[in-house]
Amino acid sequence: MKYYKNKDDLEKGLEDLARHEFGWHPDNGKGKSDPWWNKGKYKPPKNSVSTRILRCPFRLSCECMFELLISTHEKTFPGTEQQKYGIQTKHHSEEMAHMPHNQNANGASLPMFAKLVMGSKKFLLVRTPTQQNNFFRQEMTTVNNSEKTGIAVDQRMEDAIRRYNTSKRKSWGVQSQSDAAKEGRTYGGLFKVVQKYNKIPVDQHETYCLGSWIDSKYDYVVAIFSTENLVLNGYRMFCEPGLQACVEIDCTYRLMHEGYALAILGTVSIDQIFHPIAYAVVNKENTAVFQFILRKVKHEIEKLVAERREKI
Repeated sequence: MKYYKNKDDLEKGLEDLARHEFGWHPDNGKGKSDPWWNKGKYKPPKNSVSTRILRCPFRLSCECMFELLISTHEKTFPGTEQQKYGIQTKHHSEEMAHMPHNQNANGASLPMFAKLVMGSKKFLLVRTPTQQNNFFRQEMTTVNNSEKTGIAVDQRMEDAIRRYNTSKRKSWGVQSQSDAAKEGRTYGGLFKVVQKYNKIPVDQHETYCLGSWIDSKYDYVVAIFSTENLVLNGYRMFCEPGLQACVEIDCTYRLMHEGYALAILGTVSIDQIFHPIAYAVVNKENTAVFQFILRKVKHEIEKLVAERREKI
């Protein structure tokens, strides 16, 4: 609770809170001394303290549930020096999302805490709008250190989620779900994408597919990509004097929002620099996947080296 000596200090404190909570300014409010809406007059004194509740003026347009409790002591509050007035803030309702004050309830955007949760591709693309609504209803935490999870999602909130989805997908250039299913979210779609790279490269720096293993029966997705110049790094490592040839392979899940892993195969030179040989899109990390990748890359290295020897 914040304490004030007189009514002038109290009015200034109310204005500061209004400016902080909803960007109030004397020029765009009801007036300098009335930034809040009065819910009622001072209640009769209890233990020498009268109370009065003030509410946010945007309670109707944005359904803001923020309130202030004004307390007036007949003399001064215990433990203070000549402090007669006190302001205690009541936080927004835990059961209803708080919309921005500059928006109308019918066309309001998402509250900031919801945007922070939904602002990633991982959240938006792996969940349908219904699943996103259920996340807010069941899992969202609205108050720090609170065991209660979930907020009420009404029609206004659902509309805001739908609009936010549309705007983010446009800004990312994401395809619709039907197009995405055709090009990468089904086994047939993945096969079509890989087929585009089954070609003879024009030069040594053009990307092509070394091999693929797309099996819907046993749920395997492996597609290996590289260039002739990178593949030959697998031959160059045997030409390094004083260094035993080695191959390294590892996967990362941070580069693809579809949920697949990117396996990077490469070698290290004598000056401790990593040289990539090939990249593979995989959905599993096991012996069968890595054996398939190594066999295909080994076959491609032998093929390219044999072709260059014939040209000499």
